[in-house]
Amino acid sequence: MSTYVCSRELVVQLPGALDVRHVDAPLPELSGIWTQGEPETELAGAAALTASGEGLSDFVTWATVRGAAAVIGCGLLPSQFALDDLPPDVSLIAWPDADADLSVVRFRIVAALLRAQRRQIERARTIHERLTRVAVDGRGLDELAATLGELIDAPAIVKDRRHRNLAAHSGNARIDAVRRRALAFGATTPDVVEALERDGTFERLRSERRPMHVPAHPGLEMSARVMAPVIMGDAYYGYISVARGKHALERIDLMAVEHAATVAALIVGREQAVRAHERNLRSVFVYESIFGREPAGVMDRRAQYLGYDPADGHAVLVVRALGADRDGARARMEHVAVALDDEIAAATGRAGLCTVVGDDLAVALVPARAAESTQTWCVRAERLMHGVFAANASLELAAGVGRWCGDRAGLARSFAQARLAAAIGAHTGGARSVMHYERLGLYRLLADAVEPDVLEAFRREQLGSIEHDADLVKTLRAYLRTRGNKAQCAKELFVHLNTVKYRLTRIAELTGRNLEDAEALLGLHVALEIGEFLPLLGASSDGSAARAHDGSFRGPA
Repeated sequence: MSTYVCSRELVVQLPGALDVRHVDAPLPELSGIWTQGEPETELAGAAALTASGEGLSDFVTWATVRGAAAVIGCGLLPSQFALDDLPPDVSLIAWPDADADLSVVRFRIVAALLRAQRRQIERARTIHERLTRVAVDGRGLDELAATLGELIDAPAIVKDRRHRNLAAHSGNARIDAVRRRALAFGATTPDVVEALERDGTFERLRSERRPMHVPAHPGLEMSARVMAPVIMGDAYYGYISVARGKHALERIDLMAVEHAATVAALIVGREQAVRAHERNLRSVFVYESIFGREPAGVMDRRAQYLGYDPADGHAVLVVRALGADRDGARARMEHVAVALDDEIAAATGRAGLCTVVGDDLAVALVPARAAESTQTWCVRAERLMHGVFAANASLELAAGVGRWCGDRAGLARSFAQARLAAAIGAHTGGARSVMHYERLGLYRLLADAVEPDVLEAFRREQLGSIEHDADLVKTLRAYLRTRGNKAQCAKELFVHLNTVKYRLTRIAELTGRNLEDAEALLGLHVALEIGEFLPLLGASSDGSAARAHDGSFRGPA
C-alpha cells in the first residue's frame, strides 16, 4: 500500500521514539509494517519490527538485504544499535517505551501511520496549492524559491543551464560551503561544475528528466542535495537544487521539488516569450538602423521606447556561419543571435541589439566609443564571442567587427566592414576566428579605396594567362612566400629545382614581368591577393548596404 509516510514522519507520531541516525539519501515511503512470521516477500519497503537486542546487527542486515526501508527496535535503546556494523542506507528507529507485546506495538504503529498519512496528505495539498498559486498569480522565480524553501524547510536555488543563479532562498536553514560560494559568486563555481560534469550528474539530470539525489562530496564541502531539471518539451532551461537542511528530504519533499520545477518551467517559458517579443522588436530596430529608410525621428522614438539613447555610438559585430549546409540555417543563426544577445547583456548590463540577416549572419550593434583602440575592441569582441562559441559548440562560426560609428548613418558601412572582416577572418584563421576590420591590412586598403571592377581589371592585367594554370599560380605563390628562394620553393612544392626554374621562366614570359624586379613582384603579389579577396568581398562597402535595400538580405522573420 502507499502511505506517503517515511520513517521520520513515523517517529514524530510515536511517543518516545528516536531516530538512531540520519540518512543523507531521500527517505523512502514506508509500504507498511512487517513482523517476524510474516512472508519475507512483504519486507520490501516495510518497517521491520524486532524486540530483541540479541543478534540485532544480523537482523538489520538480513532485513535490509530483503528491501526493508526501516528497522524499529521495540523496547530497545539507541546505544544497542552497533552503527559501524550496519548498512548505511536503512533508517533505524529506537522505541524504548514500546510494549512487549508486538501485536499491541503493531496496532499503535498502524494508528501512527494513519495519523502521519493524514498529515502528509494535508501537506501535499498545501504544497500543491501554494506552488500552483505562484504560477497562477504570475509571480517570478524569487517567489518560487522562497515558497519552496519554506515548504520543505531547506535551502533552495534555481539555476539556468549555465549554472548561474536565477533565484535563491536560504531562510534560517544551514547552507554548506558550496552553496555559500555559489551565492557569493552568482553561479556554481567552476570546480563544482567540473566535478559534477565528470561524474555524470548533469548529463543524468538532462536525460532522465526527473528529480535525482546527489550524494555528498566531502572534497568539495558539499552536502547531499536533490536536483530537478526545469524542462518544457525538449527545452532544458536549467534546474532547481535543494541542499539538505536540518533533516533528510522525504518523498513528499521530492514531489514538492518536482512540482516547483514544473512551475519554474512555466515561469521561465513565460519570461522567455516576453523576452522573445522584446528581442524581435530590437531585431527589427537593428535591421532598420542598418538597412532601413525610416525617418530619423521615427528611429529615435523607437530607440527611446527600447531604452536606448539615439546618440550612443556603436560598432557592428557580424557572426558568420561556415559550411554549405543550408537546412535549418536560419534557425541555427537565430540561436546564435540569442546567445550573442545574452553575452552582450551580461557584459553591458542591458539587452543587446541583435538580428539575423539572410540565413548565415547574426548581427549585433555593440556599444562603443571613438576613443577605444583596435586592441581594446578586439579583446571585448573575443570575450563576447567566447560565450557565443561555447553555446554553439556544434557550429563552425567566425566573427568580424566593423569600425565605430557615432550615428546610424555609418552603421551600413560598419556592417559591410564587419561582414568582410568575418569572411576574411574565416578564410585566414578558420572557425572561431575574430577579426577586426582595422586589422585586414592590404584587404582593408583595397576595400576602402578601389571598386571591385577596377581590382578585377588590375588582377587580369598582372597575371595574364597564368591565372588559368594552377601549377604556375601555385609556384608563384610559393616563390613570393619564400622571398625568391628557389630551392626553398621547390622543397615546399615537393618538386625538383629545375621544375621550379622552368615554371618561373614560363611565368615571366606569360606575364611580361621581370621576376627579379621588386616592383613587378609587388604587382603580382597584390594581384594574387585580389584573387582571394574578391570572392570574399561580394560587393564594396556601399554595395553591400545597397544590396540589402534591394532585398538580397532577409531581415527578422
